[in-house]
Amino acid sequence: MSQQSTLPESLRLVPPSLRVFLAGAVFTDFMSGLYRLVLPWWVYDVSHSALAMGLFIMMQYLAGLITPWAGDLLDRWDIRAIVQASGLIQILAIGVVVFFAQHPLPFIDALGFILAGGTLFTQLSVNKLIQTRVPSAARLALNGLIGTLTTISWNVSPGLAGFFIMTIGIRGTLILNAMGFLAIVIPSFLLPAPQTDHFAIAAQRSPVSGVFDRFVTGFHLWHREKDIVALTLVVAGWYVTWGGVYTMVTYHFRHHFHWSSSEVGLITMTAGIIPVGFGLFGIRLTQKWGVPRLISGALILSGLGMAALALANAPWEAFLALGCMNGAIVPTTMVIDTMTQSRISANVYGRVNALQTLLLLVGQPLAAITEGLLVGRLGTSTSFLIWAGATMALGATVWTTKIKEAKLPPSTD
Repeated sequence: MSQQSTLPESLRLVPPSLRVFLAGAVFTDFMSGLYRLVLPWWVYDVSHSALAMGLFIMMQYLAGLITPWAGDLLDRWDIRAIVQASGLIQILAIGVVVFFAQHPLPFIDALGFILAGGTLFTQLSVNKLIQTRVPSAARLALNGLIGTLTTISWNVSPGLAGFFIMTIGIRGTLILNAMGFLAIVIPSFLLPAPQTDHFAIAAQRSPVSGVFDRFVTGFHLWHREKDIVALTLVVAGWYVTWGGVYTMVTYHFRHHFHWSSSEVGLITMTAGIIPVGFGLFGIRLTQKWGVPRLISGALILSGLGMAALALANAPWEAFLALGCMNGAIVPTTMVIDTMTQSRISANVYGRVNALQTLLLLVGQPLAAITEGLLVGRLGTSTSFLIWAGATMALGATVWTTKIKEAKLPPSTD
C-alpha cells in the first residue's frame, strides 16, 4: 500500500505518449474557450435578448444527453479513433459557423450542441485513459493538475477571445479555435494500442445487449458506492446553481455595466487565479481537510462568489467574485474522478463516468433557461443572489449525507 505521489513523482509515472496527449487535450480545451465567448457574443449582437442567450447556452448543456452512448463507446471501442472523429467533426462545425458568420443562423443552437458534445467526448476520453494507464498513486495529483489547467483555460481562453474579437473578428477567432482541435487529434495517433482490448471483446460477446442495458449495468455498479453517489448528487446540485449564474455572466457585464469585450476578457482571465490555488495544493488540502470539509468549503466559497458578483460595481470586484464562484471546479472534479477511478472496474468505467457526467449536466439546461427568465423579470443582481443562497445551503448539506464519511482510498500498486 502506497501513499499518493507528489505532482513531480506523478508526472514521471505517466507514459510519455500519454503526457503528450494530455497536454494536447488541455490545449484543445483552452482553444475551445474561444467559442464559449465568441458565439454568445454573436447571439447578443443579433438578438440583444437574455432569453435567446439562455436558449443558446441551454443547447450546449443538452449535449450531456449523449453521455450514455459516449460512455458505452469508450468501454467498447478504441479511444484513439473516437478522439480523432470527435475532433474532426468539431472542426467541420466551426467551419460552418465561419462560412455563415455574417448571417443569422437558425441552426446556431445545433452547432453549439455539436461543439459541446465534442468537448464532452474529450473529457470522458481523458478520464478513461487516466483510469486505465496511470498508476493509482499518481491519479489524485494528475487529476488535480488537469483540473487546474482546465480551470485556467475556462477563464483565460474566453478572456483572450474578447481581445481577438476586437482585433481579428469573429471569423478569425473561430478559425484559431478550429486549429486548436488538431492538438488532440494528432497526438492521439501516437498513443499505443488500447491495453484493455479484452474488455471490449468481452463486452461485445456479453449477453447484455443494447446501449441502455449496458448503461444500467454500469449504474448498478456505481450505485453500490454510496459516498460517491452522494458526492455526485451534491456536486450536480452545485452545477445547477453555478450554471444558472454563469449563463448570464457575459450578459450581466454587457447589459448592466456596458463593459467592452476587452474589459470582459480581462476580468474573465484574471478570475482564474483563485480556483487555480485549489488545484496547485489539491493533494495537501485534501489530506489536511478531508473530503467533507474540502467539498463543503468549496461550495460555500462558490455561493459567496455569486453573492459578491451580484453586488460588484468595479471590474476588480467582479473578477474577485467570479474567481470565488468558480472555486469549486477543481476540488469537486479532482475528488470525484479519483475516487471513481480507484473503485470502478475499467471495463465499465466509461459508462459510470458518463453517468456521473450526465447527472452533473442534466440540470444545467433548465438552469440556463430559468436564469434567462429570472433575469428578464428580476434583473441579474437579484437572480444571482437567489442562486447564491441555494449554493451556500447546498454546501452545508454535505454534512447530512454519506459525503461526511467519504475518503480517498489508499493507492495500491
